[in-house]
Amino acid sequence: MREADLSLIEPNLELAAEFVAMLEEFHAAGETSQDALRERACADFVGLLREWRNEALGVNMAAGKVPMERYWLVRGGHEVLGSIHLRPRMEDDLARKIGHIGCFVRPSERCRGCATLMLRRMLRKARERGLSIVWLTCRTTNLASARAIRTGGGVLEGEFWHAEKDALFERYRIDLE
Repeated sequence: MREADLSLIEPNLELAAEFVAMLEEFHAAGETSQDALRERACADFVGLLREWRNEALGVNMAAGKVPMERYWLVRGGHEVLGSIHLRPRMEDDLARKIGHIGCFVRPSERCRGCATLMLRRMLRKARERGLSIVWLTCRTTNLASARAIRTGGGVLEGEFWHAEKDALFERYRIDLE
């Protein structure tokens, strides 16, 4: 993977079909975690983009939601390899539960450094937004995510039971100062 060929960009209409193709790849691999997003993207991508832009600005937020900026990792300007998000403004207790940053990588592109690269670039954005500490979480069974977080400077703070996901999670902290 040549890092020079990879860009972190905001979601856009021009790459809608490629984003949906990535979500289809999750479904074909038997991973259902992105099915609701896939259905939404297929039904009304323009509306989804509008919702994401509002979410980034903190406009028309549903109760309990926090602003979230989304980016795609793109190769050669046309192939979506993954998606990452940053929640720059939230209470520390919530940040420790859901994390400031989360990402997913296309199944065919895993174990090639995509998550590590996206995290490194997103940490720069977090610094630009004034964050001094970033919290990240992942399932205890997701060894690849844990490895990417540790490579990015994450220090394991502990484990917790995530009731909504009915799973054990790890909580990591990255100091940005």
